[in-house]
Amino acid sequence: RSYFAAYEDSLRRWGEGVSLRYPWELFEACHELAQRHPAHVKLWLAERDGETLGGALNFYWNQHAVGWHSAVYADALDSYAFAILVADAVEEACDRGFAWFDLNPSGGLEGVAAFKSRFGGERRAVERLRYQTWLVRQVSRARAGSHR
Repeated sequence: RSYFAAYEDSLRRWGEGVSLRYPWELFEACHELAQRHPAHVKLWLAERDGETLGGALNFYWNQHAVGWHSAVYADALDSYAFAILVADAVEEACDRGFAWFDLNPSGGLEGVAAFKSRFGGERRAVERLRYQTWLVRQVSRARAGSHR
């Protein structure tokens, strides 16, 4: 819940530039998934004096660690706490033998992209695969035809 509160604070700061807004239920489901599969899902929290400053929700699978979601309170941006958190997460992934630590796209948020660029990583193109069953393709075609 303290991480979600940091996320809500981040949403206020980001304003209309946010492409997606995730509900509490998604983070609750991630928490449940982390309980069942702790080696694959981890919520990292940056704290000072027992108070949450921000955090990162990371997934781990098949040599790939990904920082899927992160949020920081506005008043914690001037501290190095979140940068240390990310550095610690990268170091732990290396120690666990992961070949990649992916900071993921920045959702069009320039400040987030600038933060990530300071880690010295490189941008990589991602190929996407979209699989649809025969039935879904037929329904999609029928819908497209009905809008003409």
